[in-house]
Amino acid sequence: MLALQALVAWLYVWFATAGTYGFAHRETDDYYDLLADAFLAGQLHLTVEPSPRLLQLPNPYDPAQNGPHRLRDASLYNGRYYLYWGPVPGLVHAAWKGLTGLPLGDGAGTLLFGLAGCLAFFMLARALRELAAPETPGWLVGMVYLCYAFGGVSLYLQVRADIYKEAILAGTSFTLAGLYIWLRALAGRGPLGPQLALAGLLFGLGFGSRFTLLSYAAGAGLVLVWQAARAPARATVSALLAFGLPAAGVLALLLLYNQARFGSPTEFGFSYQLMSIATGQESLPGGLHPMFAPLNAAKYLALTPSMLPWFPLLQFVNPPLTIVDVGSFRYVSETFSVPVPLLAPLAVLGALACGLPLLRPALRGRPGRPARAFVAAASIGLLFNLTLLLLFISSTMRYIQDFLPVALLLGGLVLWSAWPTARTRRAWRLAHAAITAAILAVSLGCAFGYAINHVGRVRPEPYLQLAYHFDQVVGAPARWVNPGGWADWYAATAQRRLLGPFYPERSTLRLMPPRGARATTLTVWSLLPSATLATVSIDGEQLFQGQLRPGQQRLRLARTVTAGPSGAVGVQLSFPEEPSRAEGSLWPVAVLGLEP
Repeated sequence: MLALQALVAWLYVWFATAGTYGFAHRETDDYYDLLADAFLAGQLHLTVEPSPRLLQLPNPYDPAQNGPHRLRDASLYNGRYYLYWGPVPGLVHAAWKGLTGLPLGDGAGTLLFGLAGCLAFFMLARALRELAAPETPGWLVGMVYLCYAFGGVSLYLQVRADIYKEAILAGTSFTLAGLYIWLRALAGRGPLGPQLALAGLLFGLGFGSRFTLLSYAAGAGLVLVWQAARAPARATVSALLAFGLPAAGVLALLLLYNQARFGSPTEFGFSYQLMSIATGQESLPGGLHPMFAPLNAAKYLALTPSMLPWFPLLQFVNPPLTIVDVGSFRYVSETFSVPVPLLAPLAVLGALACGLPLLRPALRGRPGRPARAFVAAASIGLLFNLTLLLLFISSTMRYIQDFLPVALLLGGLVLWSAWPTARTRRAWRLAHAAITAAILAVSLGCAFGYAINHVGRVRPEPYLQLAYHFDQVVGAPARWVNPGGWADWYAATAQRRLLGPFYPERSTLRLMPPRGARATTLTVWSLLPSATLATVSIDGEQLFQGQLRPGQQRLRLARTVTAGPSGAVGVQLSFPEEPSRAEGSLWPVAVLGLEP
């Protein structure tokens, strides 16, 4: 398990830094560092002053007017900037900055909370398995853990980290830790009162980071209320108070925080948010409306990836940000949407968790009470979060992190409960193993492909380095089987990839010039260690000769290029100063396409 945790940590660091193993501090975009500066200065508004031009606008909240002057997505109130995200991560940044004098940055904060959430998830999964299905093998805990750590949106949330993702992962880590301590207390593993008090505090820090996670604290509290109502003993009531007081205290502080900033305990700053789009002419309380439910359901369930024979095997559609008028409101659909059942098929099994006592009769007795209590609390939280997700005015992949970890745990409980015993027929044991392997393969494959596609859009070079090595390894047997035709097949299929194919030696790439425009440049990305001479021929005519430098470069062609009757042109590259290579072998030069 230590080796597994080390693998998780390394892969998270790689995705969080896009393979550079370093974080760059952004002066104006590391919002939680800005909030930390405000807290350390003894104030609630940011130390960044709004532009006088912004304050002089007739309507500073109009995105058509405030674009050049606003602090993106900040809340403007009484001439000051505030943040509508939960303040708890800002306190963590302030503590770090107060102790070290150094900024933490949203990237490092996202990585910290992501790894903390992984540890809390693993501890919670192990405790649930011991309580609900102790006879199942321990590797099934690792399987469920991998579905969270490497599946879902966990890796994607580490790519190009920002305050949106840090707030979500901070809330996730605190909430999962609270659920773990709460479950330990109900199982009698340690002192009841202190553990429930700690759990209540952790739940509070969770919804103090992301307010929608309050539902899980409510679910855990309602389970304790139910137990107190059924057995109103002094110890049960004391346990309820021990849990409720810290959580209620954090909630009270959060409402006072809003009151001090906006004059209303229920105003988090959404009403004063400087958005890049208009949300409509009518008021939309909380950004929720039933008319958004079918749009969101289609967005999260319907979109599917396409398969590739080359890296990264899955090519996800990248639709642009779209705005759809729905009645008097404007629905916002963000980029990078992948169907949830493909990202986390184990979570789909979580819908069966309410029938766990039927699957495992032991859960109906005393040994199953803590596990059943977890199912009840988790189901309440899930119901609330799924409702918000469907009714919200916008759809984006990071939102599913609000429900995905708990849904995966419920799915794990179902999987463990269905574990075949020694007396079970061999066919069912094989079927269970096959289902488990398929769940893991689909989850990890789709989640990794989704995250690595995002890396390619953010930092192309590490993406291309991986793609080049992968294509070389996979292409070697293909060249051996079909030495004469594999290059054409590779070029045709790899063109569907995010950043295009690498150039096969002495081959012709069939590229499509931009529709309705004449191409004047060929864009390439060189992974060669130094500059080298390159020539470009199109349809047999040499149109470029010059130095090709490492990195992305637009090669200016000697004349404009238009498509022939077939709609494509033949492009050939050569590198006279480089050692000759076998025909069909790949050069570390990606051909991104023809451009005007």
